[in-house]
This record gives sequence, C-alpha cells and structure tokens, in this order.
Amino acid sequence: MTFTEAKESARAQIGNRIYQLLEQRGMSQRRLSVEIDVEMAMVNKWINGRSLPSLPAALAMAQVFGVTVEQLALGEETK
Repeated sequence: MTFTEAKESARAQIGNRIYQLLEQRGMSQRRLSVEIDVEMAMVNKWINGRSLPSLPAALAMAQVFGVTVEQLALGEETK
C-alpha cells in the first residue's frame, strides 16, 4: 500500500468511525462542531473522508464521545 492509499484509507476509516459515534449517541454534526469548537463544514469533511482531524480536534472528539483517540481512530470500543 502506498502512502497516498494509506492516507485515503485512514480518512475513510476515521470518517466512518465519527459517523458511527454520532449515530450511536444521537448527536448531530452541528452539535459536535459546537462541542469541539470547529466549523460544521470541517466535521462534514472528516465524515466524508476529505480531511483528517487535527490532533487537538481528535482529542476533543474523543473526550466528547467518551473514547480514547486510539478507539476513535481504530474503531475499537472498550469492553
């Protein structure tokens, strides 16, 4: 896998994970954007795999969702 392919795969995986967490918690993209202090368009870019969240944004999302950054990135819930 090339670096570009790996980056595209990571964007898709993290975007899917953010979408799943929003759905599971009944949270809107707008509410998440307010909670972590980013534009709603940025949340939409993450969900659609067009961009990756910054580390501060990932840390804030993990806190809002009650997961670790690793769980956010890899899609593994604590048991």
